[in-house]
Amino acid sequence: MKNIFDEFSCASWLLIHQNKFDEFIKQFNLELLASCNNWEDTGKISTENEPINVSTILFYEVGKLIITSPIKEYKIIYGKSVDYLYEAFCKCLSKNAEVYRFSIDIWIPTMLFEYYKNEQLIRHCEYDVNNDSEFIDVNSIGEKLEFEYEELELPDIDYACFYYPLAIMNYLGISNEDIANILNNQCLVYKLDNNLIIKIKSQDIQS
Repeated sequence: MKNIFDEFSCASWLLIHQNKFDEFIKQFNLELLASCNNWEDTGKISTENEPINVSTILFYEVGKLIITSPIKEYKIIYGKSVDYLYEAFCKCLSKNAEVYRFSIDIWIPTMLFEYYKNEQLIRHCEYDVNNDSEFIDVNSIGEKLEFEYEELELPDIDYACFYYPLAIMNYLGISNEDIANILNNQCLVYKLDNNLIIKIKSQDIQS
C-alpha cells in the first residue's frame, strides 16, 4: 500500500462531493492539462515555464490542481492554491452541499481542518505545538462536529496527532486503503485561470 502518510505530510486539500466537480471546473475556468494514470505521474506535469529557484519557490506550481477519481462519493482536490483560494473554492463547492478543507505540515508541525456547508464556514480548528512539544489548540471557530466527540484512530507514527485529517476521512467512510488505492488510479491535472494565478502571486486575492 502506498505510504499515504508521506504523501500527505505536507499537503493542503479539499474533500468534495463528486457531483460538484463539473460546477467547480466551470466556475473557476480550469484548464485540463493531463489525465494521468496515477498520483505519482502528476509530478511530471508542470504549469511553470522555468525551473524552481529560491525566488520562485513560494508560489511554484500554485496554478496546478490535482483532482482524483471518485473515492466513495467524494473527490480530492489537491494543490498549493487551496491555501490561497480556499474560501472561494469552499463557498462554491458547499452550495447545497458539504466541503472539508484539510492541511498538514509535519515539518512545522501544524494541522487544520474546516467544514463548510451551504456556502458558510461552520467549523475551523487548527493545532500547533508549543515550545514544550505539547499538543495545543491554537485556533477554533464554531461548535464541535460530531466526530470530535469520538476517539478517532490515529496512526502509530511520530506526530500522529497531526494526521487527524486522515482520521476524519476514515470517520467519513474513506479508509487509508481507499486513499492509497485512489492514488494509484486516474488523476486529472488542471491549471487555474491565469488571472487567478497572477492574483495569488501578487497576493491580491481579496476579490
